[in-house]
Amino acid sequence: MPFSRLVVLAFVGLSLIVNVAAVPVLSQIDHAIQRDLSPFSPILAYIKRDQIIPEEVAVQAPNGVVVPYKRQLEIPEEVAVQAPNGVVVPYKRQVEIPEEVAVQAPNGVVVPYKRQVEIPEEVAVQAPNGVVVPYKRQVEIPEEVAVQAPNGVVVPYKRQVEIPEEVAVQAPNGVVVPYKR
Repeated sequence: MPFSRLVVLAFVGLSLIVNVAAVPVLSQIDHAIQRDLSPFSPILAYIKRDQIIPEEVAVQAPNGVVVPYKRQLEIPEEVAVQAPNGVVVPYKRQVEIPEEVAVQAPNGVVVPYKRQVEIPEEVAVQAPNGVVVPYKRQVEIPEEVAVQAPNGVVVPYKRQVEIPEEVAVQAPNGVVVPYKR
């Protein structure tokens, strides 16, 4: 036996000690090589927070600590609110107006919108100068008659060729002609 047991055990122990001592030095060298050594490079620091707040939740920081914001009054989110002096309160109209009624606020006060002229809702209207008025055709044409407005004036539509209504027609280039099989 060329080597004794004692020499082999000493060699193994010594190599183990050298490897264990060399690992921290090598990891520091690798870390220094990977990191940018410029003087203004940021050093990442992670702070563990006690609670994580989702981005959708409103927050406040009264004394430098970010906490979720809670209203003093429990107001549902679908209710309109106002904060005249910094305190959130439900918004109440000065006049009780049903939600389905049209409103306007000419000077900041919400009031019901009233047309100057009472026009039924099924009547066509126009507002040429901002005033809503009933729309009247220049020519009285029954509703079942086909109409056209080539220059903005509504007139009855007349075919160029007199074709009985029971005959099938086509308009390949915009001109109505009888359809032939």
